[in-house]
Amino acid sequence: MLVLLVVWIGYAWHAVRRNNHPESYDLQTYAYSYRFPLLDEINPGEWNDVVTKIEENPYGYVANDVYLKHTELAPVIVMTRQRGYDQHAYTVNYYELRSELLAEEFIDAELDDLSGFDVVTEEITFGGFDTVRYGVSDDGSEQDLLIRKGNIVITVWYVGDSSLPDYLDLYAAYIDGEDG
Repeated sequence: MLVLLVVWIGYAWHAVRRNNHPESYDLQTYAYSYRFPLLDEINPGEWNDVVTKIEENPYGYVANDVYLKHTELAPVIVMTRQRGYDQHAYTVNYYELRSELLAEEFIDAELDDLSGFDVVTEEITFGGFDTVRYGVSDDGSEQDLLIRKGNIVITVWYVGDSSLPDYLDLYAAYIDGEDG
């Protein structure tokens, strides 16, 4: 009986720890129906620069990966990073939360975090979305985009030359399942 208890405790501990650590995959090899655009759609030239940096130094400060995670409040979390050093960077986090109220609270918490980095956001009205907030860092080098539709939240951090609000229709198409 003691052996069964020890095995059960070990299994429970492993299950809890596994849920706290995301599974990581390379974006090139992981086939997933994304619900958001990737950097090659936002700025193909910057994407080509990232690919070049990865090829030149695959172990440097470059990334092209996806993390899958889940929590009790957000059963689906997909996090991507695409960057070539600090020259170009595009990070998208996609959350399906258990309720719209949790999604609203999540957006509020993200706005609080951004204000701590001196990013002032403006509200943008865009058909089909419940919330769109866009912000640019003081020096203009970084952009943040927060999107909510129902219980879905997408957060975007971007360093590059494109303007994220120009692609809201693309984000909308992905969320609605018309792309990807």
